[in-house]
Amino acid sequence: MSEKKTCYSSEELEVFKKIIIHKIASAREELKIYEDILSRELDADSDGTPYSAHIADVGSDAMEKEKANLIVSRQTKFISHLEAALKRIEKGVYGISKDCKDEPKMLCDTCPLIQKERLMIVPHTQTCVQMKKLRKD
Repeated sequence: MSEKKTCYSSEELEVFKKIIIHKIASAREELKIYEDILSRELDADSDGTPYSAHIADVGSDAMEKEKANLIVSRQTKFISHLEAALKRIEKGVYGISKDCKDEPKMLCDTCPLIQKERLMIVPHTQTCVQMKKLRKD
């Protein structure tokens, strides 16, 4: 009988690292777009005119600014989670469920490891699907 795997190989970690680096680059591109939008809106707000041409424009502008701020905040948080995942790769603990590292719950076949498929889709996750479902219930 083979021994249960408790960490991913360096080859597997390299694949995850490439995925994470690609996601960070994409997230930074999107972040820059929305930061530029906010910057342009700030410049437009300081054009010296005290009021917009129409009251509906004011509401629309405020809604667009709020949306851009939300996306900037969300992307910044996402990038930070991805960077933390890169640090876990460097430390050799990437892909190990934070809930099962000390005491495996055996909720999935790969315990204490998070399934590869999940890590490919959500590379910054620290829990397996089964544990995530348990927390939602």
